[in-house]
Amino acid sequence: MDVDMPDPLSPPAPSANGNTDILTSLSEPLRSYALTAFPPDIDDDNNSDGDMRRQEGSKDDDDKSKSIASRRLDGLEISLRSHALHLVEELMQQADDSAEFHTALETLLHFLKDVTFFTVDLVQLVAASNDNTRSKLPQSYSNATAQIFLRIPMTLLSDMTAALPISTVQRLWSSVPNWSPFHPRSGYVSHLCHPSTFIPLNKMLLLRICNHLLKCCSNRDVDAEFAGSVMTTLAHVFPLSERSAMNVLGSFNVDNVTGWEGEEEFQRGRRLRGVAVAGEGSGGQGEESMEVDDESGGGTAAEVGNPMGYDFYSTFWGVQKVFTDPPGTILSPNGGFEAFENFIKHIKTILAAFESTPAIASSTSKIASSLEGVTHYKYLTSSQLLHLQLKDPEIRTQFLTQLIILLAHLNSPSVTLPTPPISSTPGSNPSKLNAQLKQTQMNQLSELEKRTQQLLKSIKPEGKVTYEQSVGY
Repeated sequence: MDVDMPDPLSPPAPSANGNTDILTSLSEPLRSYALTAFPPDIDDDNNSDGDMRRQEGSKDDDDKSKSIASRRLDGLEISLRSHALHLVEELMQQADDSAEFHTALETLLHFLKDVTFFTVDLVQLVAASNDNTRSKLPQSYSNATAQIFLRIPMTLLSDMTAALPISTVQRLWSSVPNWSPFHPRSGYVSHLCHPSTFIPLNKMLLLRICNHLLKCCSNRDVDAEFAGSVMTTLAHVFPLSERSAMNVLGSFNVDNVTGWEGEEEFQRGRRLRGVAVAGEGSGGQGEESMEVDDESGGGTAAEVGNPMGYDFYSTFWGVQKVFTDPPGTILSPNGGFEAFENFIKHIKTILAAFESTPAIASSTSKIASSLEGVTHYKYLTSSQLLHLQLKDPEIRTQFLTQLIILLAHLNSPSVTLPTPPISSTPGSNPSKLNAQLKQTQMNQLSELEKRTQQLLKSIKPEGKVTYEQSVGY
């Protein structure tokens, strides 16, 4: 889902007298709250009751002035959060999808948007003022740079997402045009995360909000679009250098287990398909003659290279274990060298199968067309699908991308490739032998990387674009 980033904000234009109508133009009750926190006709150096008089150089008066300003901002935050929670309560009292529900949701979003724009506009006004124009602004406006004020919009968003059920939060987040902060076309994420207000505290709040929402998406099949919207928002708001977006420890998701058929189940499936298609005469032995659509190449399964034997089937899906856990497989100190050599051999076998089986155009993809509109987050590992998957451009792209990422990891300086124990014999140089073995391993990885990149680029019609955008770094 694309998120259009609005143009950068410009500070509000001052009026003829050097002031603006930022506060007076606000709607109620925000206007009353704002005028109480930023009174246009009262200095923070003077008490509104007249019992505090400004004295030059008085430290006590400065402390009292700061205390008054702080209390005003505290009151503003309490008032805004209380009103927002009142609107949340009214929203939850309405029946889903009723006219009253949509009205209450828009009212809540309207309030959040008004608070966000008011915060950014006031901060921008103060930041853009110079020595001459600043003297024309109310003294209380200088408090707009305080952290307690800058964090208010993100705090309101945090309160709303914590108090509402996830189904309502999904609508609040990006579903209501012109009002949802992260709507893909009319959102105001550039205001909510404006550089002048997006202080470290707000960054932490946004990360906490997004992590909370992602944890609430327990059913990724149902909530996949919303989870993608949340992650897309994070990708747009935070730079790639953001530490929270990095896998600093280089951890792997070892819980992502890809299962496949055992040999007995594989052979049973072949016998059943052989009886169903070829009749009793085949007895399930030899090559299957399962019919294949013209879209997937035409002819019988035997003519298009099906069935694949169990050795290739288990090899193709077995490398997923290495993709998800290199340290526990090919980089393990115990048996890692043998596992590494087997992995290289298996990848060469798989790449050779890809090279000898041209991918069909994505518009005629057997699997893509039959599952149009359906998204799967795990590979379909049925042996009946393998001969089609080898031609399918989507699965080929996913597999090759996985492989390129792993090869880049293995080529990184932080990774030590496994080596066999080298016994020292008279006249031998273990260090030289070890260096030669390392060079051989690096050459193997480099060769595999070139073949993988070439295969990815050759996928029609967007393989080259996918390579350049995803892994062409």
